[in-house]
Amino acid sequence: MKTNEYLNSNFKGSIGVNLIDANGSVDTPLGKKASLQIAARKSISDFVETPTYSKYFDRVSQNTEIEQNNGTVTNSDIAFDFYDASFRLLYNPTDKDRIRINFIHTANEVIFNENAAVDGENEIRESNLDQSSIAAGAFYHRDWSEKFKTFLSAYNTDYKLRAINANILEDQRFLQENKVSETGIRLKFQNELGSRVDFVNGYHFVETKVTNLDDIDNPLFVRLEGEVLRTHSIFTEIGFSSSNSATQLRTGLRFNYLDAFQKQLWEPRFMFNQRFGEYFNLEVLGEFKHQSTSQIINFQNDFLGLEKRRWQLSNDVSVPVITSKQASLGINYNRNGWLINAVSFFKKVNGITTQSQGFQGPYEFLRASGSYEATGLDVLFRKQFLNNSLWMSYSFLNSDYFFDGLQETGFPNNYDISHGITLGTNYTLGKLLFALGLNWRTGRPYTRPVLDNEVMDGEINYGVVNEERLKDYLRLDFSANYQFDLGKNAKTQLGLSVWNLLDRNNFINTFYRLAPSQEDLTTRINQSSLGLTPNFSMKVFFN
Repeated sequence: MKTNEYLNSNFKGSIGVNLIDANGSVDTPLGKKASLQIAARKSISDFVETPTYSKYFDRVSQNTEIEQNNGTVTNSDIAFDFYDASFRLLYNPTDKDRIRINFIHTANEVIFNENAAVDGENEIRESNLDQSSIAAGAFYHRDWSEKFKTFLSAYNTDYKLRAINANILEDQRFLQENKVSETGIRLKFQNELGSRVDFVNGYHFVETKVTNLDDIDNPLFVRLEGEVLRTHSIFTEIGFSSSNSATQLRTGLRFNYLDAFQKQLWEPRFMFNQRFGEYFNLEVLGEFKHQSTSQIINFQNDFLGLEKRRWQLSNDVSVPVITSKQASLGINYNRNGWLINAVSFFKKVNGITTQSQGFQGPYEFLRASGSYEATGLDVLFRKQFLNNSLWMSYSFLNSDYFFDGLQETGFPNNYDISHGITLGTNYTLGKLLFALGLNWRTGRPYTRPVLDNEVMDGEINYGVVNEERLKDYLRLDFSANYQFDLGKNAKTQLGLSVWNLLDRNNFINTFYRLAPSQEDLTTRINQSSLGLTPNFSMKVFFN
């Protein structure tokens, strides 16, 4: 998501609606030195429940408490709502100064009632889930001279996930909360050492606080955990560009100090870009990075099963600091409307945990730390014609886990998609634009119980981890836009799109549970992607 960087001297705006939300935006000048950008979006489910909305809601609520309550306990008055709003102020007090102030707020809410007969009387209790994020930041850029510039930025973000799960039959209320607050400040100095070399230095401070709450009223149980981590970083970078810009080289080093663990992390970075011939370009990239927060899954029914993951701060023991090394080599060809790009890469990530990887087989409740390695290739072919364009992309990925203490090692990553192909085309006919896209990829790995011996000692007897794969994923999409003038200073755009035009039932996940009525058998639970889902949109642009 990106907003315009430069001041707007003319008023622009839009207002639109589709079968999921209504939206609007304004980009207006404030005198000659400032402009303001405002955008907002709100779901229309409060007013009308469209077939498109129902398709998305059914997809999200698969295998959750919203869908699974039945029989003795039933659900009613199910409602889902979301909205977001943002603004950006751009202010240039002088020719040498630029100030930017940003703000964004997003919120989602799901509410439903659980109904059951208790002691001969009908009882109703409400369950709900709220998820929201607020972020604000300020940026100041100063050109002290043609060769020396400074950049100062500060930001704060707050994320909150809260769920109340009402259990009527157990007379229990389960409250869960996950909060993340992060504050950062960054100061960067850029100095040009001649016309071909620039030198960048800076300091970056980040404070991250994560809070987790579990609160049960019957029996009474409260667990509140809060952790804070402060990171101090110093970075330096030097860049070189040849006189004709055919050769570009940047190399840098970032030093990080995590005060809670007295831990030091050195992170080198490298970029080399070389244009050769008239149409070819070669690029080599490499970097080390780290991350001190992880998303973990304690139980699959956390937060009503709608949001299973919660953020957790690293403690450098059971939840290590995640570190990664990655490198890529790419070549690019661009001539006469042809674009061909190929990139090969390697990545190794250390410090992951089984809880963060979404296991739903034999390692679902085990806690172990380890790593994964990934090698891959991405290739893109695109041809631009006068009225249409064609493109095809292919991706290859081989990714394996390595966990200490587990029986298997070097087994496929849960998110390993070995092969994927995307085909697309668009065609312009006057004011009409048509587009067609085809997506195919191999299925994700999963673990199947041992055939004819699925249960042992009351537990599922799993086979080799991630030895099986889901069926291939295939989806065909279509869209069309028609744009026409609506007066002198306005135009209208009508859009029609159809997701999964063939209505193919694509499984994106599968797992096993003990059969509720037969203790020696298992049941397979499949999660499907969206079926055939049409959408219609209308947007009016003003200037």
